[in-house]
Amino acid sequence: MKRRIALTVGGTVAAVSIGFATWHSAVFAGTSHRAPAAPAAEPSIANGVATFQRTARLADVASACTATANAESPGAVVLRQGLDDAHVSVTLSVPCAIQLAAGGFSLRDVRLSSRTLNISDSAFGQGQNTISLYGVSLTGSSDAGLLVALSDPAGRVTINGGSLRYPAGIAVQARGDRSTVLLSHTTLSARGPGSAGIAVTASTKHGVITGTQPKLDADAIGFVADHCAITLGDRAIDCGAARLAGDLQAQLATP
Repeated sequence: MKRRIALTVGGTVAAVSIGFATWHSAVFAGTSHRAPAAPAAEPSIANGVATFQRTARLADVASACTATANAESPGAVVLRQGLDDAHVSVTLSVPCAIQLAAGGFSLRDVRLSSRTLNISDSAFGQGQNTISLYGVSLTGSSDAGLLVALSDPAGRVTINGGSLRYPAGIAVQARGDRSTVLLSHTTLSARGPGSAGIAVTASTKHGVITGTQPKLDADAIGFVADHCAITLGDRAIDCGAARLAGDLQAQLATP
């Protein structure tokens, strides 16, 4: 098995593209004297997008992905109050793109089998989202990839224990200033034909990546952030942007 910590990887996990409906809010004058309306069914589905207004459970999100997927497009789900679940096993049988509008995406002691899965906050304005995976096993089918992408300032991804196994590739991105990625005693595996490998990135201005004894299995492995340190066994690897840039300059200067 080849293993390297590098500035770049040989490819990127392809992000599925979905269209989101435009949402409008309305303000009604006056006071209603009718009995309170029953809560709207969750999720609501419009224009091929399933929207959860309340904190969602993983099985419901999987069902919403299936309900919105078709032969041309992956499932599309919006979480307006995030997701929180624990101690469940769920199968996601279609590719799916999940957008976080606010709140967090938290799983504890969960087993998920899926097709290609994207979790992102890019469709909404600035906020502070967190993705927390504790003792979680996420396993992709033979052609599946995983993209976890936060774009807002102070976004945070925590993966503690468990494993992520996606043959087509794994990309974890926290691009906003002061973003943080924490990996602790977790396994990341991206080994399959044509795999894009493993790429973990945080902001090169103020971002932080800390890896404590992760197990990394891929032909191409890349970590980079402003402050980036990975501990493997008794070896500490500095993957900070300045160090990697210096190494690259030194290599270019070598005859």
